[in-house]
Amino acid sequence: AHCPVSVEVNSLLDVKSVFAESDSAMAAAISAPRLLHQAAVATGEALARARGAAGASGTGGGAGSSGAGTTGGVVVDGIEASMPGMKPGEGLFVLELRPTDDKLHFAYSAEGSAAVSICSEVLELGLQSLNDVPQLEPSIVPQLFRTVVYKQVLSTVDMTEAWVTKRRDQLEEAVRRTLPTLDEYLALFAPYEELLVLDPVEYVQEKAAAEITTEETKACVLEHLEKEQQVLSEIPETIVVGLFEISCSEIRKTLASRHKKIADLLLELLMSRFRESAQEITD
Repeated sequence: AHCPVSVEVNSLLDVKSVFAESDSAMAAAISAPRLLHQAAVATGEALARARGAAGASGTGGGAGSSGAGTTGGVVVDGIEASMPGMKPGEGLFVLELRPTDDKLHFAYSAEGSAAVSICSEVLELGLQSLNDVPQLEPSIVPQLFRTVVYKQVLSTVDMTEAWVTKRRDQLEEAVRRTLPTLDEYLALFAPYEELLVLDPVEYVQEKAAAEITTEETKACVLEHLEKEQQVLSEIPETIVVGLFEISCSEIRKTLASRHKKIADLLLELLMSRFRESAQEITD
């Protein structure tokens, strides 16, 4: 068993647009999804800058300063949401595959279910920004609005409207349907758990205690060098699974380094034997 470098996403997930027109009443608001997306993106960027500024003026920490993601998106509950500039084939959310705290199993850097709350948050932020768009008339002909003391804004969609609530529920459900694919991909790493817990030093010490021959040591070195390349070829640095882009670069290096360390230690064992033999001859 090995970790494939690609996943047939279409066989795992079939998500249709949550903004598909379902009745004639939606015809007049056909441009609303585009406006919602643009507003959500703008608001998300503003939120990211605000969080970054807060982190810089404070302790320098915070979710926005996390180095887990690479696309410069908004980070909420450990998940980075990819923002403008996302290339085709990239996921909407970025996760990192890493060992668990006990170093016995594999896990993601955050719960995939947090993506559902991210979508709802961005949608609400987008709607809030739409509800604060001022009318043009007071700016064009201010003399007609001298007696108006309150800010006049454009009438737009509201989060409590039935069709908005329905679309939000559909959006959340669509994201939830992608979550099982994360568990399916994580299960592909089960064969690597034995390698994850392997201690190269103890492994080589056991080989030395068994007094393996020089030929056996050489064969073992070549075997682990081959397995190192096998790990690097089987595990991709990044992969898109459903809506998620999963970074495997660090765990890939960690697992491959186990084999490399064993090979290096075995070579040191051989060199130590050769030195001892040479010393005996000279003595």
